[in-house]
Amino acid sequence: MKIIADDKRRRRTVACLAVLVLLLAGVVVNAANELDELYAKKDCFALRDASQRRTTVGNDSLFFRAVVSNAFNQPQRSLSYLNEYLRLEKQRVSRDRLLDSYSLLADNYLKTYQYGKAAAVLSRILNELGDTLDAKRRGDYQNSQHLWSALSAIQPQSATFHGNTVLQGNIKAVPFEINGERLSFGLDSGASLSIIIRSLAQQLGLRLTGATIHIGSITGDQVPAELGVAGRIEIGNVTLRNVVFLVFEDKDLLGPSEGEVRGILGYPVIAALREITFQRDGRIIIPQRARQGGEQNLCMDGSKPLIAAAHEGTRLVFAFDTGAGHSILYPPFYRRFENEIKSRYAPQSEKITGVGGSKQIPAYRIHNFALLLSGKKAELPEVPVLTQETLDESKHFYGNLGNDLVRQFQSMTINFAAMTVVFK
Repeated sequence: MKIIADDKRRRRTVACLAVLVLLLAGVVVNAANELDELYAKKDCFALRDASQRRTTVGNDSLFFRAVVSNAFNQPQRSLSYLNEYLRLEKQRVSRDRLLDSYSLLADNYLKTYQYGKAAAVLSRILNELGDTLDAKRRGDYQNSQHLWSALSAIQPQSATFHGNTVLQGNIKAVPFEINGERLSFGLDSGASLSIIIRSLAQQLGLRLTGATIHIGSITGDQVPAELGVAGRIEIGNVTLRNVVFLVFEDKDLLGPSEGEVRGILGYPVIAALREITFQRDGRIIIPQRARQGGEQNLCMDGSKPLIAAAHEGTRLVFAFDTGAGHSILYPPFYRRFENEIKSRYAPQSEKITGVGGSKQIPAYRIHNFALLLSGKKAELPEVPVLTQETLDESKHFYGNLGNDLVRQFQSMTINFAAMTVVFK
């Protein structure tokens, strides 16, 4: 009888263990599915939080760690995770995941100014995966590969801090010097590279590479630009070397409402400054040492800054473009709040302007749009909501927050070391 009882206990134990294994497998699958879904939505904040809550089993966790590290401006750490992931998984990974891994690898090289290595990775994409890409996407990769190949001999951008900096200006007019000539450009967090018109680039003696690429415009057309390099830029007590510019023909940077735009300081310059504060009294402050800590409400999608903000108690992810005069909401916002928008507002069209021209898009205009950012309330009196997609970011994010939001506060501090945006 004892033998029979022991056998029953063993069978019950085995059955319990089997159920436990199945339950754990379900948890692992659900966790992996959640990470995949958040990754597809480009919600870097939720992906970060989910990654911290759960530990995925297997080498796939290396990929998500690489994604999160890249998004929160730790490209060297991301490179380490990615290289290990590809070493272990390359023969088993799907072609879509391999394409994403290579693209992320190239972006990490760009964020560390290793242009030649980025170009080499893009060549691998075209050689190994080019037959799986549609014509437009293959053309985009070819364009990017051509761009960074032209810079492969350029030394990496560097920044040297000689002390704290206090300047007089504003976000649309940051004073700096190139080759002893004083200028002021707007600081545009939405620009993946700095921009300058050809006549000024020639006047300042920028080194032109002769490589022409094509930039997608708001109208869907392709606008040509050449690459130029400024050997030295002084922004207060900060010296930047080997700063890359896109050089546009003068006519392509004409804005009907703003007048001619001579140039823009883009993301690589802003990120190199590490921390910068704009105050309503006109002071621009760049500390020699960036502060650490605080709520990480800033992340990156490639070179596009994203910011987390709460609306009606829900965290939403927006593109954050300090070069945009006005904020705008995108189709994901419209779809989420469609019934409310349709019941309160009448349809109309919105003129969208960018490099290369403008375009009319079906839209609504909503009033008293409220947000909560880093614990501070903001309200935009009126903001357009697009119902059709324009550029790629309008497919994934809830909108683009611009300078009309910034102007509501006494000061704004962007910190790419801590990945925070603080409003006061």
